[in-house]
Amino acid sequence: DRGSPHRVSSRRLSLELAPSEIALTRSFQ
Repeated sequence: DRGSPHRVSSRRLSLELAPSEIALTRSFQ
């Protein structure tokens, strides 16, 4: 399935972006 690897990469991106969003919310606070 070609959709499988795509989902994995999107999950990877969200995982990498999660800490960034946390850092942003911290700076805002």
